[in-house]
This record gives sequence, C-alpha cells and structure tokens, in this order.
Amino acid sequence: MNATLTIRLGKQQRAALSKRARELQKTESEVARELLAAGLEHASAWEDISDLLGSVKLPKETTDPWRKKLRERNWRK
Repeated sequence: MNATLTIRLGKQQRAALSKRARELQKTESEVARELLAAGLEHASAWEDISDLLGSVKLPKETTDPWRKKLRERNWRK
C-alpha cells in the first residue's frame, strides 16, 4: 500500500464494518479495501441495463380496449 485515505463513518457503518471484519477474520482495512474494489469494479446501473433500453411503437388507432386504456393513461403522449 502506498496511500492512506481517511473516511468518516457513521456509528452503524462502523459497527457493520467491524462485525464483517470479525466474521471474515480480517482487519477492518482489508474489508474496506475489498468492498471499495468490488464497488469500483462493478459497472454502473446504466451500463447494466443499457442493452435492454428501447421503445415500442404502437399504432395510433386500435380497437383493443386494453391498448386504448394504456394510450389514454400514458403521460408521455
């Protein structure tokens, strides 16, 4: 390690960190580093779902009552 980072934790966070460290038989610093690394490694929520985003075009007029109700309630008309 070549850098020191000081952070402030609330009482609940500190207690949870201490508990996790005891359970894993590691130091609080080791657990904090692992949690930080996992958080930074994980993609953002946007990246997780970006391939699922899109739109659906429905015909303007429809005889299906369910589609009609959906179109009436759609706030993005």
